[in-house]
Order: sequence, then structure tokens, then C-alpha cells
Amino acid sequence: MKILLGLSAIILIATGIVSVKNYELPKEEIKKDVSQEQMANIENVEPKFIIEEISDSSYRYDLTDKEKIKEISDLVIIGNISEIKEVSNYIKKLDMYSATRTFTNVDNIQILYQNEESKNVIDLVSSDKLEGKSIPVVFYGGTLPYNEYEKSLRDVQKEKRASLLGIGDGVRTKENVYIKSKEKNQIEVEKNKKYLLYLVYDEDYEAFMPVSAEHGVMEYNASTKKVNNHLNGKMEKIDEII
Repeated sequence: MKILLGLSAIILIATGIVSVKNYELPKEEIKKDVSQEQMANIENVEPKFIIEEISDSSYRYDLTDKEKIKEISDLVIIGNISEIKEVSNYIKKLDMYSATRTFTNVDNIQILYQNEESKNVIDLVSSDKLEGKSIPVVFYGGTLPYNEYEKSLRDVQKEKRASLLGIGDGVRTKENVYIKSKEKNQIEVEKNKKYLLYLVYDEDYEAFMPVSAEHGVMEYNASTKKVNNHLNGKMEKIDEII
């Protein structure tokens, strides 16, 4: 998979569960995060437990270095999330399960940087094909029912993970437990909000992905024309970041 190979050059260590937070969440909140295909299950089961799975990554490069993060990106844009299509851990093209991802469309694109050596980007942006248009962007993380989440686990992992999360204790079941996956310092994207995105193209997903869930996504305020840099808590001008 191209993105996994590409990110392996960036990520030095990626650990699994760093911390787990358990909390109850109303059914209406669950509905915001799951796909239409999962709605029938939600209507029939009263969700009781959300388990937040927070992973941590160490990087080979300093992704706070604005030149370095641009260098490893295919495309840097400001765009609006016009649609959150689904949350899934299934890669249709490969017919396999992987990490949980949130599938979106991003429109009203303003291109800030493009890697001229990337064939995928050249094909997309030539003759202004991309400026102002919409592209698919797949973000790391999201919320899945446990019985969907566990499909990405190897058989030898399933029993250990279920035990770790307390599934089968007489209260928690695979039907009433949901796993919310995210990176340690990752912000959650929302529909109809604008973001500064550092992207690479992934052929397996046939979509763009942030180069890093933590460093590659920052909220953009169109009124002030500043970026909310959640990593340092500052509102910064675009030219201070790019």
C-alpha cells in the first residue's frame, strides 16, 4: 500500500493503545459518527460504552518544521469539509480491513503548495482542474462499533483486545461497545469547517490523506485568515506556517 510505505519513512514508532477512556454516550451522539450502513444496528441496540483508543507516533522527521512537512506532502491546501461520508476500517480496492478512517469530501479548495514531482498531483492540478473543486480526503480515526472494529485485528489479537477492554464482563458486549480511534494530539474534523491540510495521495484508497493526523490537519478561520495551531495553542497567519 503506497500510503503505508510512504508514511513508514515518516513514522519511526507507532504504538497501539496509549490510553483508554470509558464513558457513556447518548445514542444521538453515536449517530453523528457512524455510517448509514451501521444505523440499523444502532436503532436496535442502546449504546452504553464508548472506549477512546488513543495512539501515539514518533516521527523520523521534525514535522513542526514547515519546510520539511511541505517537502513530504504532495499537496497543501485550505479546504472546506462539505461531507463526512462514512467511518470505516475497510479498504474496498484491496478487499481488506485496516485502521479506522473517516471518509470525507473537501471542496472550495485553495492550493497553497503542490509537489511538482508527484505524478498524481500533476494529473489533478494541471489546467486548474483542482482549484475551487472537490477532492476525497480520508482522515485517520473515527468511531466504529466493536464488532466492526475487530475485523481489522488478527485472530490472535481479538481475544486479548476484548479482554483488555472488558468486553464479555457481563455488561459490555461487542454490540454495546464502540471504539473511538484517534492520535494523541489529533483534532476532530467537522462538516462545514475549513482546514489547512498537508496531503499525500494514496492509490489504495484512491483519495488524499494527511501526512500526519497530528501535524497535517489544522483548523482555518476564514474571517481572520489565521490557522488555529493546536500544537502550540496559537493563532497563526498562513505565511507563518507555510
